[in-house]
Amino acid sequence: MWNPFGPKRPATVPLDDQLRVLAECGIPLAAGVSLSVLTRGFGLAAFETDPYRLVLTAMGGEVETTDQGGPGGYLSEHIWHFDTECIEDHDAYAAIARRLRTLAQGDLPLENIEDYVDVEEGNAWVAFKLDGTTHRWVAEVQDD
Repeated sequence: MWNPFGPKRPATVPLDDQLRVLAECGIPLAAGVSLSVLTRGFGLAAFETDPYRLVLTAMGGEVETTDQGGPGGYLSEHIWHFDTECIEDHDAYAAIARRLRTLAQGDLPLENIEDYVDVEEGNAWVAFKLDGTTHRWVAEVQDD
């Protein structure tokens, strides 16, 4: 159990140690992802002086080009970090549903995912099929 009055965490944690601990917790890097792609834009020192927060954020974010990430376009298929104000156009809700399907590792077998988003019109919905039943959820539009 964590003790808030106990010893403080180390000032730095080697990135290899962070990745090992995360993999043991079920959050590995995607197959084929290299450390150079993970640390691109930040540098190794940034990951080690802000242990876990930066590596989890980077692993959960989308890659810039498809050759950088795993099969799903992320550095890990077991975590997700995204902008909660990312709903701006068509495919936004469908992309979220597809990512949730991936994160569920087979336990959320969504099919026929589609959406419609028009923020200016105030109209947004997402539809999908789950266990043979079609669902359509209408979203309330408030800015983005």
